[in-house]
Amino acid sequence: MFRASSLSSVALRVLLPLLAACTGGSLRPSGDLEVTTQGDLSVEDGIAATDFADGWAVRFDRFVVNVGGIALGVDAASVVPLGEEPYVLVDHAVPGPKTVLIAQGVIAGDWPAFTYELRPIRATTTLGGGTTDEDLMRMRMVAASTFVKGVATKGNTTKTFEWLFSLATAYEGCRVMQGTTITRGVHVNADTTTGVDLPVSARPLFEEDLSALKPALRFEALANADVNGDGAISLAELDAVAVADVRASIGHYGAGTYININTMRDYISAQARRIGGFRGIGSCQLKRL
Repeated sequence: MFRASSLSSVALRVLLPLLAACTGGSLRPSGDLEVTTQGDLSVEDGIAATDFADGWAVRFDRFVVNVGGIALGVDAASVVPLGEEPYVLVDHAVPGPKTVLIAQGVIAGDWPAFTYELRPIRATTTLGGGTTDEDLMRMRMVAASTFVKGVATKGNTTKTFEWLFSLATAYEGCRVMQGTTITRGVHVNADTTTGVDLPVSARPLFEEDLSALKPALRFEALANADVNGDGAISLAELDAVAVADVRASIGHYGAGTYININTMRDYISAQARRIGGFRGIGSCQLKRL
């Protein structure tokens, strides 16, 4: 968590020149910005069998993500970071919001451009809610940004999984649509703390299509990848299953405009980029880094 005066001075140093360029040098009131992250119900409580089209149910023991790279701007060209790339390792399976960053002295007003990133472990990564040195070391060994560990069940069948994804993804142009109104970025209120939550969802991992608007959730193809029958589904096993073969046998798993989606590991890795959200019902544009 970054709340020290050093962050405050950084926030002022990078934002005040930007403000001067936009307002002719006149100063405006300031406030604090607190960025938190939290797993949604699919992470904290798991996904019920009634939510899966094929009757599986999933719960998570760990859902660890390296979150950071938070930046503000008046437009995409003027985005500047809050701090020197602070990143926080957070276990979203632990209930409740976890603070990623507190920036003090941010100029009050609208900041339409808000971005953040999920990246492999960095030198600036610190431990956040629910994480341990073991998590940090394990993810650093394979340059992972996301670690999920869970259990899937269907009737008397149980499958476990421990997946480490080495993905770097930027979430840009974040916005919230309420009715016909679109609110872009954040509005920092003067003389108080404005909160921004970055929710994380497990549902994209199991969606049956990469481009459908409302894809169903399925697990059967992942369960079938456990060819050695040890009850654990590894990424190596998923890498041995061709998406084309799954599509031919049970259908689903369209790749849309995505490229290089050849195996089920490719498929679920592409979906793992989509776990991040913005202010509950909001969304962002994804950029592969």
